[in-house]
Amino acid sequence: MSVTAHVTPDTELFSAFEAKAQAATMETYTALLEELAAYTINDVFDPVQRTLLIVSLGNNKTLGVGKRAAGNALAAVEKAAKRATQAQPDGIQGGRGIYLLEEHGVDWRKPVKDGYADPVTIVYAPLRVIAETYDTAAGNNGRLLEWVDSRGRVKTWAMPSEVSAGDGMEIIKTLLSRGLQMRYGNDKEVIDYIMSSPADDLMTCTDRTGWVNGVYVTPQGAYGANAEKYIYQPLHTVECKIGQAGTLADWKTHIARYAQNNPLLMTAISLGFAGALLNKAGMAGYGLHIFGGSSSGKTTTLQIAASVWGYEFWNQWLATSVGIEGSAYAHNDNIMCLDEIGEATAQTVSATAYALANGESKRRGGRDGNAKATKKWRLVFFSTGEYSLDHMMKAAGMVTRAGQEVRMINIKAESWKHGGFNELHGMADGSTFSDTLKANTAKYYGTAGDAWLDAITAPGGIPETITSDIDTIRDSMLPDGASGQVRRVARQFALTAYAGELATKHGITGWKAGDATAAAKECFELWVDGFGGADGNRETRQIIEAVEAFLFANISRFHDLSASDKSLYTVKDRVGFVRSGAGDNKEYLVPSTQLAKLAEGYSKDQIITALRTVDMINAPGKDGKAAIVQRLDGKSERVFIITPK
Repeated sequence: MSVTAHVTPDTELFSAFEAKAQAATMETYTALLEELAAYTINDVFDPVQRTLLIVSLGNNKTLGVGKRAAGNALAAVEKAAKRATQAQPDGIQGGRGIYLLEEHGVDWRKPVKDGYADPVTIVYAPLRVIAETYDTAAGNNGRLLEWVDSRGRVKTWAMPSEVSAGDGMEIIKTLLSRGLQMRYGNDKEVIDYIMSSPADDLMTCTDRTGWVNGVYVTPQGAYGANAEKYIYQPLHTVECKIGQAGTLADWKTHIARYAQNNPLLMTAISLGFAGALLNKAGMAGYGLHIFGGSSSGKTTTLQIAASVWGYEFWNQWLATSVGIEGSAYAHNDNIMCLDEIGEATAQTVSATAYALANGESKRRGGRDGNAKATKKWRLVFFSTGEYSLDHMMKAAGMVTRAGQEVRMINIKAESWKHGGFNELHGMADGSTFSDTLKANTAKYYGTAGDAWLDAITAPGGIPETITSDIDTIRDSMLPDGASGQVRRVARQFALTAYAGELATKHGITGWKAGDATAAAKECFELWVDGFGGADGNRETRQIIEAVEAFLFANISRFHDLSASDKSLYTVKDRVGFVRSGAGDNKEYLVPSTQLAKLAEGYSKDQIITALRTVDMINAPGKDGKAAIVQRLDGKSERVFIITPK
């Protein structure tokens, strides 16, 4: 309806409209308000007439709305009509106003009674939403933000949309921590601007590092074909220790060169490359644990491995299992370095070694009572400490399973001329050599990992023959009669060697072809010796050692049958009986129900089988049963007779 404004109130029109107000029904009420609003906005009716018409509507008993309700309804219609006639200002329409992206930053125009207020700068730098992100696997949407911080550096953040839930303060905390300057008190407007900004581009995101559709994603960027379409978007803030300093030539000269003729250092560097090949090789994760005294060079070796990717690219064992699992997720398809195993409990180490190698977190319940989704990963890990896993487990009264020792490979650091070092490259002593390498890892790091990802994501960067090539290296390492466990560890060393050889082929290490394989083979042979041989009898030897250790440490828990019959004494926590055997040997008579106590964690059948390999236990009786009948303490009882050698 078109209405022309009048300077002088039209009394005739007013009288007619007053009559319409008095006769209005609920069916005509809305249209009447819209017509009246048009007249009042255009000053056809003055404020006095407007009030009188509201009174007329309020007195209309057919409507029954009352004067106050009629006045409020008219005001709302007038406000909507004014907004409809106003031109929408340029900018991004948000829930809290209009936003303008300018060269100096982001301006906000607040909605007011008659339109929008003048612009106010709420972000003191251009803050752009440059893409929408979407995880095709998990469905985690987000927005890729870009801005310039207070020092003029371009920053980006792949922001998960879920952090905008609630008050959205997680967004503000992250932006402030990363150097974005914004106007105090306008947090909600900044969040509104981000969530309202259009995003023309679409990117694939992932909340874990590693391979995604042939692209390798890291917190700092992606590698491979179409890498610009992929981005790392963790659901929670993750400390990123990947970084570069110096050049690749510097790293080769000051770090990789010194690893030559030092098998442990060379194997550690090769392990740094191996994590990215697990998926392509179709292998599960595994770890290498170096143990030894404080001056054996184990920490230096860890720093050398970490230098492939960054400075201080490691974690401490002193952490909760949940914390270590979170770090493992952030090191997917890479290496995870863990220092000082002695700071963790044997229980934590035992569980973590399995979890890291098997690649799955423990299933836990959520607040709603349902199980949370488990996190999964593939990685290799490098660990150091004063003691081996087996030593820690025994000290805690636990049994080391062979399955743990093939997932977490233990090598003694003090196995070469200078502890963990074989050649000092002209330096005075091992301490000087170690200090030099530590200092170098603080100056030159990360460039090898960057070059490695460039190489293996290029067409043909990882040969199609990777699995057969690894098998060939494994076969060259295997001793005769190798058990399944030994063959498994041999393949893990073979993958480590293959990674070092491939990095050498791509010009990253500066080593000669075959060097990485020779180094890994020497370390593997050391492991075989420590494991107890290639025949796979590790578990048998562990049971025998456990039984002998128990008998030696618990002699007071055996009733001595050679004592005088008149001698009465009480044996606390009795396990069995002891008597003199042939020569100087003693015979321990252990009831069938007590046998498992001699080697906690193993079954009775496992103990019997192991002890029979060294004739430490009686042969089966005439009735074919393993335990034989003996008369002890005035009654007959089935026992096992154990004779330590």
